[in-house]
Amino acid sequence: METLLVPSEAASVIPAERVLVIAPHPDDEVFGCGGAILRHVAAGAAVHVRIWTSGGYGTLPGQQAEYIAMRQRECVAAAQVLGYGTPEFGKADDRGVVYGEQLVLEMLALIGRTQADLVYAPSVMEMHPDHRALGMAVVEAARRRGGALRVAQYEIGVPLRPNLLLDITDVAARKLEAMQCFKSQLEKQRYDLDVAALNRYRSWTLPPQVTAAEAYLVATGAELHGDPLGLYQSEHVKQRALGLPLDSRDLPLVSVMIRSTDRASLSLALDSVAMQTYQNIEVVVIDATGGGHRPLGDWCGRFPLRLVQDGRKLDRAPAANAALEAARGEYLIFLDDDDLFLPHHVARLVDQLRNEGVVVAYAGVIGVDEKGAEIQRFNDAYDPVKLRMGNYIPMHAALFRRAAVEQGARFDESLPVCEDWD
Repeated sequence: METLLVPSEAASVIPAERVLVIAPHPDDEVFGCGGAILRHVAAGAAVHVRIWTSGGYGTLPGQQAEYIAMRQRECVAAAQVLGYGTPEFGKADDRGVVYGEQLVLEMLALIGRTQADLVYAPSVMEMHPDHRALGMAVVEAARRRGGALRVAQYEIGVPLRPNLLLDITDVAARKLEAMQCFKSQLEKQRYDLDVAALNRYRSWTLPPQVTAAEAYLVATGAELHGDPLGLYQSEHVKQRALGLPLDSRDLPLVSVMIRSTDRASLSLALDSVAMQTYQNIEVVVIDATGGGHRPLGDWCGRFPLRLVQDGRKLDRAPAANAALEAARGEYLIFLDDDDLFLPHHVARLVDQLRNEGVVVAYAGVIGVDEKGAEIQRFNDAYDPVKLRMGNYIPMHAALFRRAAVEQGARFDESLPVCEDWD
């Protein structure tokens, strides 16, 4: 789970030729991505920093001009420590940045003027209104440009869930030196220590030699164009897409279909279904006896069970077709009443079916004697010619999408045996 949610390896640099850094206030460019700026400077990339607001919030009108000038001097001093040149200062009011068409157009013009191929911006999940508005504007501008332009969202006030960690261990001291240039802000709060602690925390999932890292959520313009609301999805939706359900209903329903003549071995088959590690299963048992099946109850372990009876005695193929009609799952799999699933069988197959374009997935099968000793193994790679000569895919090996049934796949009811091979 950890590797799905947070990277376990760190990058040494985010490759780029022309870098644009969008900072809401004087100091955010250092707090949010000072380590990345140092990396880009060392790699020879052109770095342009735009400070969007004056940073003059909270001062008396008569003192505001001098306060703004002081903050800009601090910003220039930090730029000298980082070595990227001189920042460009905007004139927007502190706490006056509003997300809208005008801001997006300004951002598009700035990206075009700097010819940036990588733009750093505050995370859209930041709690400060200026941070969030600028992050949203950069994301929308990148979505409109599309292509290979990348946006790297950085964190300051609200930790994000990153897809890239940048190792800044060997430049952490210089980043701290740059942060300490903002004396006017450090008198209010030791932001330098807060950010240093955040960077230390970001090494949690990394090798022990990494002691400081910056976290980023990186997306291309093409990715944003294809999914403009993806960055704003809830954590529930994001984790469900990663296969980390908060509830079993977040997973595709799998129908396990059993044709039963009420043999004693059915109990073991049902037990093997009950032990599945996959969390969203329904069990459909087809009564092939003609109405003489014993009651089974409503549950197979924690999974719902239905015994389907229509009073007819069914041969193998008609019973299989009846199961296909009764199943409700997005994914379907058969299990004969004298066969067993290993506990991970359904979960492993679902992992494969979640890949785009996969309609059927199958696993190896072991044949055992009464004592459990292996006597046969089916584990061949797919070969359609070989399949015409012999069935190396036992029925319960294969999980398939409902789409196959909807397209007309059925068992040939004229076949008394080998209907599964057919």
